[in-house]
Amino acid sequence: MNNIINRAAKIVVFAVFLGLIFAGAAYAAFQTTGGWAWSSNIGWIEFNPLNGGVFIDDTSGDFSGYAWSDNIGWISFESSDVSGCPSGTCVANVDLTAGGEVIGWAKALSASGGWDGFISMNCINTGTCATSDYKVSYNATLGEFSGYAWGSSVIGWLSFKGTSYGVITNPPANPECSDGADNDTNGCFDFPNDSGCTSASDNDESGGTCAPAPECSDTIDNDGDTYTDYADDPGCSDSTDTTESPNPQCSNNIDDDGDSLIDLADTCGCTSIYDDDETDQSIFSLSSSSGSIYVTLTGTSATEDSSKTTITVSSTCFSSAVVLSASSAIAGAVYNFSDASLDSSEYAAGSDFWVTVPSGTAAGLYDITVTGTGGGFTTQINVQLNIESFDPDFEEF
Repeated sequence: MNNIINRAAKIVVFAVFLGLIFAGAAYAAFQTTGGWAWSSNIGWIEFNPLNGGVFIDDTSGDFSGYAWSDNIGWISFESSDVSGCPSGTCVANVDLTAGGEVIGWAKALSASGGWDGFISMNCINTGTCATSDYKVSYNATLGEFSGYAWGSSVIGWLSFKGTSYGVITNPPANPECSDGADNDTNGCFDFPNDSGCTSASDNDESGGTCAPAPECSDTIDNDGDTYTDYADDPGCSDSTDTTESPNPQCSNNIDDDGDSLIDLADTCGCTSIYDDDETDQSIFSLSSSSGSIYVTLTGTSATEDSSKTTITVSSTCFSSAVVLSASSAIAGAVYNFSDASLDSSEYAAGSDFWVTVPSGTAAGLYDITVTGTGGGFTTQINVQLNIESFDPDFEEF
């Protein structure tokens, strides 16, 4: 019943949208689109006019209207929605007569959590084609789209054509198993809800019963983990997944790494309920209280000591001793640490570091590489040494 209500609501919205288009004495001729695009992150995106409709102006080639995703809702091509696009031409556009590349943007209207919802139809929008060569193209002869759009890390790559799907212009009437109607009046409709349908392209809905919804879209916590359906249940890969389990290691209520801590309580092993590796991750980093140190060579002694900086250790789930060392291209230099081995209680206090420089070293800027080693891990930072020379025999008149 919920599916019927949702579909009916979409059709009402679409009817209102068509009414706006046809209102008035004159309107632009347009072509409709149909079919499906695919994202491995959010699943199918439907261009079927029954679910909103995406239209292309015959004259200008501008897109308008809406596509639909069961997982993120309406995706708009309307100029009012995409007007604030990140860069380039905002309204999606294509030459319907000659074909070619689609430019511009679409926008997921329900975007939240820091994502602006924008979907780029062509790498030229952001000027990064040299390193990220993606685009959606249109074949005017076949009336079909191909290639990829990009929707940030939320949608990822959005494919407009695959071996068994694609987005087309002027689609034929939908077969019974994807037309949004209960053709056999058995209380459900279309594939996969009506078992009389073998696929979305099946044109005979009769002889079937209402198939139960997949576990990942039936509004039931089937595996009892307090999470329900896609995308909340970490055991669901998409809304058509037939089982809500098994969960990743960080939400399966099992101590997978044997450290007596389970799932998100194992803060050293789990970053989220979707993390499938509960093994503790031990890391550390180095920092310097000053990014540079300096020394002035006067020539009055064989060596001079530089100023000091303090090297400290920051850690996540790490407690081994960290041994410090340093290196550079300065011949004869000596690298000094007030404490060359820091245990976990000394991480924050750190170790003073300075360089003893031979007096004959040329003035200039030198990179000193400070290395920390411990617990099987190694990390490095650079400290810049500024060497200046002073000649006591020089006097300015």
